[in-house]
Amino acid sequence: MAKDLTTRSSLRGDGHQCDNQSTLDNMDEMINDIFRDVIGGLSSEAEELRKGPDESAKKFYKLLEDAREELYPGCKEFFVLSYTVQLYLLKCLNGWSNSSFDGLMKLQCVAFPFAKLPTSFHHAKKMVKDLGLNYKRIDACPNDCMLYGKERANDKSFHVCKASRWKLNEKQKEEGALLDEGDPAKVLRYFPLKPRLQRLFMCSKTAELMTWDETDRKKDDKLWHPADGQAWKYFNVAHPQFASDFRNVRLGFTTDDFNPFRTMSELYSISPVVLSIYNLPPWLYNKFEYNIMSLIIPGPSSPGYDIDVYLQPLIEELKESWEVGVKTYDAVKDETFSLKAALLWTISDFPAYAISWKENHPWRHNKRAFDGNVETRPPPPARFPGSEVLKDLEGFENKFGKTQKKGRKKFPWKKKSIFFELPYWETNTLRHNLDVMDIEKNICDSVLGTLLDIKIWVRNEKNKDDVAARFDLQDMGIRNELPLKRTNNRGKRLYSKACFSLSSSEKELFCSVIKGAKFPDGCA
Repeated sequence: MAKDLTTRSSLRGDGHQCDNQSTLDNMDEMINDIFRDVIGGLSSEAEELRKGPDESAKKFYKLLEDAREELYPGCKEFFVLSYTVQLYLLKCLNGWSNSSFDGLMKLQCVAFPFAKLPTSFHHAKKMVKDLGLNYKRIDACPNDCMLYGKERANDKSFHVCKASRWKLNEKQKEEGALLDEGDPAKVLRYFPLKPRLQRLFMCSKTAELMTWDETDRKKDDKLWHPADGQAWKYFNVAHPQFASDFRNVRLGFTTDDFNPFRTMSELYSISPVVLSIYNLPPWLYNKFEYNIMSLIIPGPSSPGYDIDVYLQPLIEELKESWEVGVKTYDAVKDETFSLKAALLWTISDFPAYAISWKENHPWRHNKRAFDGNVETRPPPPARFPGSEVLKDLEGFENKFGKTQKKGRKKFPWKKKSIFFELPYWETNTLRHNLDVMDIEKNICDSVLGTLLDIKIWVRNEKNKDDVAARFDLQDMGIRNELPLKRTNNRGKRLYSKACFSLSSSEKELFCSVIKGAKFPDGCA
C-alpha cells in the first residue's frame, strides 16, 4: 500500500507533493479501517487458522496485532502500523536516505522510550513489506527482446540478440564478455495485481464503493459512467457468469512514457503502466489513490511496439484472475469469495482520423495539400470485430527487439497484440480508447512548435516542419515550393520558410497575446 502511494506520488515528477497531508490522513483512515474490519470479521476463522498457521499467516497476524496496538498508552490517533507506514511514506516522498531514516528512528526511540517505534529503516521496511504489496524485479533485455523469467531465469545472455544480461564496460563489450553475475543491464518492476485487488475489499468503505456501478449508479439511459456505455453492456451479455457477481473488477489499461522530473535535457524516459478501476464512482476511478501501478518499464527510450515483452507478467496474472479468480475477503458481507478481474480496454494518445473518414469531407478532394490524388475509398467499418482481426493475423509471427527487422511484406500489421491472449479480448467491442486530452495537448504543442519554429526537443518532435518532413514532401512529389537545398556541408540541408512561419516581431506579438490572455477560473 505504501509502495503504491509512494510510487504514484513520486512518478508525477512535477515538483508537487500531491497534497501530502491529505494523502497521509487518507492512508491512516484506510489502514485503521482495513484491519478493524479484518479483526472484527474474521475472528472465528482466525482462531481456527491459529492452530497451524504458515509463515505468511504468522506475518499477517502480527500485522493485525500492530494495527490495533496503540503507539503509546492512551494514543488514539496512531497505531504502531499506521505510524510506521506514514513515516515510510514521508521518507519516500522527500527522498530521505536510509542512514538519515535510521538516525531519526534512533533519536525518536531515545526521546520517546514509552512509544513502540521501529528501531531502524530495516525494521520499518520489513513491516511495510509484510503488507504483501511489494514488487518484483525482473531482468530484461536492453534491446527489448525478452524477459528473464520461467525457464530462462538463470540464463546469462539473451537467446534472441545474444546481449549480455549484465552491464558491461566498453572493454568487456569489445571482447564480447559473458559475466556470471553483476548489475542487470535492464530491470522491469512489476507490481502484482492480485494482492492489490484483495486489499480493496478488506476496507469496508472501499468495498462498498466497489459495487457502486451496480447499486448506486443512476440508470436513466444517460452516460454517467462507463457502465452506461454499450461496450460494458455487451461485455455483460457476452460473459454472463462474470457479470453475475458485480464485485468482479473491470479494469482499464493506460501507459505513456515520460521524462522523469521534466529534465528535458536528459536522453532518458520511463514508461509506467497504470490500471484504472471502473467499479468505482466516476469521481474516484481517476484519483491517483485508486489507480494501480502495475509496471515500471525502464528507459532510456520508450519500448514502442516491443512493449508486449514487458506486459507478459501482467497478462499472465489477468488470465489467471479471469479463469481461476482470487480468494478475497469482503469486509461488508463478511465472506470470502472468488474475485475475478477483466480488462475492458486500453487508453492511448494515438491520434484519430475520424474527420477524414467522412465521405463528403473536403479534404478528400484536396489534391494539392496531400499526395495529389482524390480519396475515393470508403471509410473503414465503424466496428472491427476481434474475430476478424485474428483472422487477418493468422500465421503472423511476432519479432520483438531493437535488433529485429519490423518490416512485414505479407501483413500490413507490425505485431499481433499480446492482449489477444486474454480469453475475452476477442469479444470486446471497444478494445482501445483515445485519450482526448493528451491528443489535444500534443496537437497544440506541435502547432505552436511549428508556427514559432521551435527547435526539436529531445525525443519530442514539437516542430513538424523539419528536414524529415521536407524529405517526405519531396518523396510524395507535392509542395514543390518548399524544396530542400544542398549546402557545402554534406550533412546539412537548408529549406525555405513556409507561408505559416512567423517573423521575430510576429512571434513576440503572438507570445505577448498569450501571456496577457485571461480566462475564467477553472477553464484554462
